[in-house]
Amino acid sequence: MPKNTLYPTFKPLDRTDIRMFGLIFIIGLAAYVRTLAPGLLPGDSGEFQILAHRLGHAHTTGYNVYLILAKVATFIPVGDMAYRVNLFSALMAALTLANVYLVGQLAGVGRIPAIIGSCALGISATFWSQAVIAEVYTPASAISSGILMFVLRWYRTENQRYLNLAGILGGLSVGVHASISLFAVGIFTFILIVRPNKLKSWISGAVGALLGLALALVAFIIVDFNGGFHDSFHTIYQPAASKWNLSPEDLDSPFERLKYLYTAEQWRFAMFQNPAETMPAQAGKFFGNLPNDFSWVSLGLIILGWIFIFRRDWRIGIFFTVSLFTHWVYTFNYQIGDIHVFYISSYLIMVVFLGLGITWILGVTLRTRDHPTAEIAEQIKNTPRSLRALRLILATIAKINPSIISTFIILICLIGIISPFADERWDFIKTGQANFDFNWYPYYDQLDPWRADIRRMIPELEENAIVFADWYDLFPYHYVAIVEEGRDDLQFIEAIPYSPNWGMADSALELIIENIADRSIYAAWELPNLDKVGLRTDWVYKGPIRLYKIRK
Repeated sequence: MPKNTLYPTFKPLDRTDIRMFGLIFIIGLAAYVRTLAPGLLPGDSGEFQILAHRLGHAHTTGYNVYLILAKVATFIPVGDMAYRVNLFSALMAALTLANVYLVGQLAGVGRIPAIIGSCALGISATFWSQAVIAEVYTPASAISSGILMFVLRWYRTENQRYLNLAGILGGLSVGVHASISLFAVGIFTFILIVRPNKLKSWISGAVGALLGLALALVAFIIVDFNGGFHDSFHTIYQPAASKWNLSPEDLDSPFERLKYLYTAEQWRFAMFQNPAETMPAQAGKFFGNLPNDFSWVSLGLIILGWIFIFRRDWRIGIFFTVSLFTHWVYTFNYQIGDIHVFYISSYLIMVVFLGLGITWILGVTLRTRDHPTAEIAEQIKNTPRSLRALRLILATIAKINPSIISTFIILICLIGIISPFADERWDFIKTGQANFDFNWYPYYDQLDPWRADIRRMIPELEENAIVFADWYDLFPYHYVAIVEEGRDDLQFIEAIPYSPNWGMADSALELIIENIADRSIYAAWELPNLDKVGLRTDWVYKGPIRLYKIRK
C-alpha cells in the first residue's frame, strides 16, 4: 500500500465500520420509506412502474438491468405494484448512503466525518427527491458508489478481486444509467498511476467489465423478449420513427433496437452542441443549484477537503478529481430540462471531500495538544498560505482542551450542514410527504384523484382503441389498463415525442390512416397536421377525462 507522509498508517475497515454501514442504511431507509410516494406516478416514474412489472424497453437507453432489478422488488409483499417500484428507489438510496460512508473510510475520512458526509448527501434535495419515486438515479448512485468503494478497497488491500467486482458493476451499469461508465476515465487514470507495471490489475478490471457487459446483454435479451404494446418501441419510437429518418420496420429486430437504445438516438441532438456556449450556461446551472442541496458550510468543507486529499493521498486526489471533471464535462454539455438529477454522480465524490474537510480540521486540532509551540509554528509556516489563518486559530484553541474542542467542531459542522434544511426535511418526516417544489410531480394528495380519473376512463374505451397521449399520462394509462383493469388490447402512444422536430411524425399520421377504419382512435388534445391528411376531431368524455376522437 502506498505510504502516506501526513498519516503514516491506514486503519482497515473493521466490524465497527460494518455496523455503521448497517446503521446508516437502516436510518436512511426509514426516512425514505416514511416519505415514499404512495403509488402510481406520472412521466418517467409511471413508465418504470409498468415496465418493472411487465418488462419491456424503457426510453433510451432502455435501462434493462434496472428494470430486472426493480422487477425483483415487485415481489416484496407490501403495497401495490407501483409502490414497490418506488420502494426499490428508497432501498438503493439507503445503500448509496452506506456505501458513501465506506468510500469515505477508505479515502482516509474519519469515522464521524464520514457519517456526516453521508448525512449531507442524504438530506440534499436532489438526492432525496429521487429516493422516493420510481427512477433510475438512486440505483445508479448505488452502483457508482459501489464502484468507488471496490476500487479504493483494491487500492488499500492490493486484492485483485475488488477491481474485478468494480469492473462487473461498471459493465452492468450500462443497463442502469450509461453515464456511470464515465467513472472508467478516473479508474483508468488511477490504475495507471498506482500500478502502471502490473498487468494483473488491468486484466482483473477488464475481465470484470466484460462479464458485466455480458450480463447487461442478457438483461437486454430478457427485456426485449417481453416487449409489447406497453414498451417504448410500441409507444414512442416505431409510431414516430420518421422523426429520426427511420421507418417502423427499421426497429423490428433485436439488434436494431439494441443499436437505437445504446446510441441514444432520441437524445443525441441535446448532447455536445456548441460547447463554447453550452458549457458555461450548464456549469452556471450546476453551481447555482449547489446551495439548494448543500449549505454554505458544506461547500466550504468540500473545498477544504478537496485541497486536503492531495496532501493526504495525492493518488486518490487525482482519481476523484479526474472522475469529477469527467462527469462535469458530460453534464455541462447536455441540454435537458431535468439535468439536475445528473448532478448526483458529482455529489458522491463531493460529500467525501466534505468529510475530508472535517477530518483535516479535527486532525489539526488533536495533533496540536502534545506538540511544542516552536513545532506548531513550523507546521503553520509549512501550511498553504490560504489555510494558515485557519490552522493558527485551531492550534490556539486546541491548547485549551482538544477533546472538548473536537466535539464542539463536530457539532458546529453538523449544525452548519443540516440547519438550512432541517425544518423542511423534518416536515417531510412528520407528514410523510416529500414534496419538492422543483419537481414537476404532483403533490402526494393530488395523486389519488388523478389515478381515480384514469380508472374511470379506461373501462369506457372501446376494444383495441388507440389513444395518443402526452408523456405525463402515457404510461400511467398503460399501468391502469394492464395491472388494474386487465386490458392488454389498448394501445397508448406518445403523440409528440421529445426530438428536435416538433409536431406529429409522418409515420404516426400513417399509423392513424391505416387503423382509422377498424379501430377507435383518440388524442389527449387536438393534434397538429391532421387536416392535411383529411382527418378531423370531435371531443368526447371517457369517464371524467376529455379526449378528442379522430375521424375521417
